[in-house]
Amino acid sequence: MTEKAVKKEFDGYVKSISLRALDELDPSAVVEIDIPADRLKSILRDEIRQEMARVKGGFQEQSDLIIETASNSEITDEDRRKFLESDLYYSNYFGDSDRKKQFGDELTGYFEEAVESVKPLVESDHDSFWDCVKEVYEKDEAVRLLKKHFRRSEILEKYTDEMVLTMSLDSSLPIEEIEYTEESVRVFAEGERHMRKRLEEQAEMAYR
Repeated sequence: MTEKAVKKEFDGYVKSISLRALDELDPSAVVEIDIPADRLKSILRDEIRQEMARVKGGFQEQSDLIIETASNSEITDEDRRKFLESDLYYSNYFGDSDRKKQFGDELTGYFEEAVESVKPLVESDHDSFWDCVKEVYEKDEAVRLLKKHFRRSEILEKYTDEMVLTMSLDSSLPIEEIEYTEESVRVFAEGERHMRKRLEEQAEMAYR
């Protein structure tokens, strides 16, 4: 299976997670103003879409790097550096140096495991993603490994107390900026949960 074909499949996964997160986002959880949640989301629609596009861009860059690295012979320190640099949450982490190193180690550990699980798929001759998965992995192993790709929020949730994500507002509201770290991680986790459920359903169909 070519690198391009694997990328196409994972692009769909990134898009699905991002759309779910966008739908799940509740601005009333981070904006202290007496306006109904639906109305507030409507007012902030453009800002929310722009910010979620920024978040999605980071996820997309990391997904591409996982696939690109899997196509190469080994994981380099430069690959690890690029993965961390493209992580919006890591870049906005302001804890002490030891804690940040621990965060970085967990993220690079995730990156390395993801690369190793994707590598056999990139090397396969099949054109169909699930035909390739079936050739390389038994069903339970395939589900376990693919679902593990979408558990990164479990790492992020450990470090939200010292993370700061902000969104600039250009709206009719008397607020110029909001901090939405916990809400961002929450909706990302929801997107990943939805994706894991979808993968289970896809595997059931593929391994019949």
